[in-house]
Amino acid sequence: MDPAIRLYQDADYAALCSLEQKNTPGECKPAVFVRQAGVLFPTTFFVAEKGGAIIGYTIGACLQHDPSRAWIIRLAVNEEERRQGLGRDLVATVIDALRRMGIREVLLSVSPENLAARSLYETFGFANVGFHAGYFGTGADRIIMSRIIG
Repeated sequence: MDPAIRLYQDADYAALCSLEQKNTPGECKPAVFVRQAGVLFPTTFFVAEKGGAIIGYTIGACLQHDPSRAWIIRLAVNEEERRQGLGRDLVATVIDALRRMGIREVLLSVSPENLAARSLYETFGFANVGFHAGYFGTGADRIIMSRIIG
């Protein structure tokens, strides 16, 4: 059975909190993040579901001060579902939604060590535009990537 990608619903909350907890190191509070993202990004918060289980998600967020730009602020896929094209499908879905909203540039941050994610983003035409040491705190460096979509 192929995964289906659809918009987030409140009924997805518990499953997404569990997925986020598995994919978020440290003291981050995924329950707060998921709840707020569901309210703040209702048209750019997508989940992947397979056999009734949530197996991945992505969130796009438009910049309030520049409506032509947005960020992919999260992409997560269950470990056992990785390397099967689901991340690619989720990225394509969120980029398409952002394009329809009139977004011209999409940015994201990725760990320098996450070679699989960096490679995925590069296949979509994202390019490195910056590096930030300690972006999310000590030891959490990030590469900033950008792509023009419109």
